[in-house]
Amino acid sequence: MGKAIKNMSEEKDIKKSPTFILLSINVGLYVITSIISKSVFLMDPGMMNLLGFSVYAIFTGRFYVILTSIYFHSSIAHIGSNMLFLLIYGASLEDSGFEREDIFTIYLVTGIVSTILSIPFLGNAVTLGASGAVFGLLGAIIGYEWNQGGETWKKMLFVGFFNFIMANSPNTNVFAHLIGIIAGILITKYPYILQSEYALEFKSHANH
Repeated sequence: MGKAIKNMSEEKDIKKSPTFILLSINVGLYVITSIISKSVFLMDPGMMNLLGFSVYAIFTGRFYVILTSIYFHSSIAHIGSNMLFLLIYGASLEDSGFEREDIFTIYLVTGIVSTILSIPFLGNAVTLGASGAVFGLLGAIIGYEWNQGGETWKKMLFVGFFNFIMANSPNTNVFAHLIGIIAGILITKYPYILQSEYALEFKSHANH
């Protein structure tokens, strides 16, 4: 009985995890688009144009794509790789003591910033996926470790560079990746918009 209660408690904690919530939202939306597209492997091109971010979408007033483009994915491989790294980086931030709201903020802000600032490099392309936000989470780890001192942040920066190179493939918005990781570093290096204990301590020291 005691073991069963413990397992239920652990399951409840997992459901409260910001990483689990973000992963569930992304996967849930992919399931919906798969049903509509009648394919679990690829999103329907028309739906991609409807939900993806592009210069044309902004000029025609479809500003909602700034949000939809960081939660929807174009293929099973696309969402699979993004969710794997979302799980790794999100869990790392949770282990470092970042609050749920902070992780949501990092994901949303880096996702939006990386998408918007990549406009000059898009041309006529449509960009879709959580990659910018996921790289933002990695950047947040680097910024946090940088402030902690030591050499860990340099190792994580190398991980970021390696992931950036590996993700540099055709039809990939590599500029969103780069901007995402830089935005993530800045958010936790100077965590004025965050509310975790680490951020509050930083702001307290900055005011003295």
